[in-house]
Amino acid sequence: MSEMIKYELEFPIKASPYMLYQYISSASSLSEWFADNVNSRGKVFSFFWDGSEEKAELLSSKNNKFVKFKWLDNDENSFFEIKIVVDELTKDVSLVITDFAEEDEIDEAKMLWETQLSNNRGFYFGDSVFESCRIKSNNILFWEDHYFRLMSSMRIMRFNIPDTFTPSFLHDEILKIHNHNSDLDHGRARISVFRSSSGNYNPESNDISYIIKTSEIHNNNYEFLNKDLRVDLYKDYLIDSQLINRIKSNNKSINVLASIYASENDLDNCILLNKNRMISEFINGNLFLVKDDLIITPNLNSGCLDGVMRKNIIKILNENNFNVIEADLKPFEIISANEMFMTNAVQGIQPIKYYRKKIFSNDVTSKLLSLLNTSIN
Repeated sequence: MSEMIKYELEFPIKASPYMLYQYISSASSLSEWFADNVNSRGKVFSFFWDGSEEKAELLSSKNNKFVKFKWLDNDENSFFEIKIVVDELTKDVSLVITDFAEEDEIDEAKMLWETQLSNNRGFYFGDSVFESCRIKSNNILFWEDHYFRLMSSMRIMRFNIPDTFTPSFLHDEILKIHNHNSDLDHGRARISVFRSSSGNYNPESNDISYIIKTSEIHNNNYEFLNKDLRVDLYKDYLIDSQLINRIKSNNKSINVLASIYASENDLDNCILLNKNRMISEFINGNLFLVKDDLIITPNLNSGCLDGVMRKNIIKILNENNFNVIEADLKPFEIISANEMFMTNAVQGIQPIKYYRKKIFSNDVTSKLLSLLNTSIN
């Protein structure tokens, strides 16, 4: 065999490291862009192109950083690695490919990588929407709400929605991947839908592809995290209140930067503000305040996500005769609240313990958690 030559390629990508890692780290994701089909058993991945199969071993990986494979039938010193690189100054994101090929095949190998990545607009432009949902007893909680929000997001993004994208089809596809990846009948799932077309900002078509990723959750009901959550305001960048900001797209730069800020300042989450300096939401969920006998959440005009759990918590509150309103909320109103909690579809309800020097109770939040679990059982 001829000597294998190492080469590198770098592709600037307009997407978050978290989103990119979904595309490079699982068999179902890789099958959407890297090969015709990909299966995995343990650390061994089988890649299929035009009916032929090649196997690779996953040598190492790190969340939101890289994956590294070795072809089982190639030179023992060769590998291929897909690494996510974030520029420290500009925060620009790139995918760096490291691979090996024989000297007279390097140009062809590079062209193959360029072809594989060029049609993935989810990589290049964040031209993608997604839904995160929770699986309980082999059923997707609040599936109808998730499905219709996904369809609405796809219409706003002008995607061509296939006739096959029925509620039952997507429901079964998600559970099929979940049951393949886990022996548990509960977990979490994310379906990402992206425009699979070449072109620059103007796509050549609006046809779509999709990726489903699942992971295990070891508790069947919603539970509070085993820690006292501390939050503060994030003020470096502000949320826009346009309709497009309320969909779950892969354009989440502010959320990523706020998460970095939280990590650097020993916070568990941050409160995002809109351009009017009003409260919008948490990094990864909707925000509620309890003030005496009133429960308040920012209205949708604040730019907050039209959350599935937000919608269902408001429904539960109304059914159980709580006083709940959607309103503009100013940051100083947090100090006068008795309780503050976050909601999202995967974690349910999470009470906040600390905001600066303010310490919250969680009496109402605990009652809501019980009501939520009753509603899904």
